Amino acid sequence: MFSVTVSKMPEVAVISSGSELVEPSEVPGISQIRNSNSSQLLAQVAMAGRNRKLLWYCTDNVDQTYLIINKANFRK
Repeated sequence: MFSVTVSKMPEVAVISSGSELVEPSEVPGISQIRNSNSSQLLAQVAMAGRNRKLLWYCTDNVDQTYLIINKANFRK
């Protein structure tokens, strides 16, 4: 007989950072790129069976990034 140790599934937050990011539906400007990675990561989270999908955006600003990471801290 086998025994399996299980634990609670992790909570997942996807944070996209970069002042150059635009939504996939937008046409990027000369120094911009589409934020396609977030959609892919959220799809993988869904495939892993996680219902809670959180998505935040932040620019290349250390203070804003710090605030968003703190928001994503599920232990609070």
